Amino acid sequence: MAKANNMTTMFLNLVLMLSFLLIVSMAEGRFLP
Repeated sequence: MAKANNMTTMFLNLVLMLSFLLIVSMAEGRFLP
C-alpha cells in the first residue's frame, strides 16, 4: 500500500511539473516577440 501511494505521489508530482513547464513555455512564447 505504501509503495503504491508513493508511486501515485511521484506520478502526480511529474504531471504537475510537466503542466507547469508547459504553461511557462506557452507564456514565454506569447510574451516574447
